[in-house]
Amino acid sequence: MRVFAMIILFLFITGNLWFVGNAAAATDTAISGKSRQGKSRIAPETVVIPGGTFDMGSTSGDPDERPVRSVTLDPFKIDVHEVTNAEYQRCVKAGICAPAHYDDNTCNVMTDHGWWEGEAPSVFKDPNKPVVCISWYEAKKYCEWKQGSLPTEAQFEYAARAGTKTKYYWGDDPDKGCGCANGADIDGARIFETVWGAQYPEKMNCHDGNPYTAPVKSYKPNRFGLYDMTGNIWEWCSDWYAPHYKSGAPTNPVGADTGVYRVLRGGSAESAPDHLTTTFRDRSMPHYRMLYDGFRCVYKP
Repeated sequence: MRVFAMIILFLFITGNLWFVGNAAAATDTAISGKSRQGKSRIAPETVVIPGGTFDMGSTSGDPDERPVRSVTLDPFKIDVHEVTNAEYQRCVKAGICAPAHYDDNTCNVMTDHGWWEGEAPSVFKDPNKPVVCISWYEAKKYCEWKQGSLPTEAQFEYAARAGTKTKYYWGDDPDKGCGCANGADIDGARIFETVWGAQYPEKMNCHDGNPYTAPVKSYKPNRFGLYDMTGNIWEWCSDWYAPHYKSGAPTNPVGADTGVYRVLRGGSAESAPDHLTTTFRDRSMPHYRMLYDGFRCVYKP
């Protein structure tokens, strides 16, 4: 499904859960620190997410979004936006992270022959855009350098919902989402229809202004003050993927014990509306690098 929608963007480039208790999200001010190597390490802008209980999953989505279960989470901090190219580069300069794989032909990008490992278009390399072409292992290393971790799937959904029970954080109508999320919209669909002479099956019937990744904080935040929890890029989670949730009412669940794939959440600029819901789940092998896969980190409050 992801691959089908991504055709549109390549062609363009190349031619209600309520808040629990009365706690409110608090935004932290960025501060400076030092890594173990003595290099400057700037703490990211974060939001404190209040702990609480919510219904995770959906009865109207894909089978792997079930069973819906009551999940309880402790408070946590999370990055306000996705990790940017500029932020990731600091980790590279500190000698901790490998460079993003834009130019070494190890990132899966769209070519004339389909998805293939190749060089990423330069439009994705803007310092203020999310870093992509990053494997799960590389994302994990960055978050550990920041003294954090990748979010669990439960943390991601809770933060993405931001106290709502609707399909999207702005409501149930995807056509009202273009000011809130960077997904597959009218312009992307028009490109597909012009080139292929076929109607694009699913889109947001509005204009979001970006047919590929956008600079972070380009769209309205959700009620927790978080940007791009829906759309722009898929985001790695810490969990192994399983084709269904375990039943019960867990506290701080961490996903399957083992697996082949790691979870991706949030949807991206190439995603149709059904992939932009707060409950939709995707997955990829942890060593894969994709043009629309990135991440953000979580921390102890």
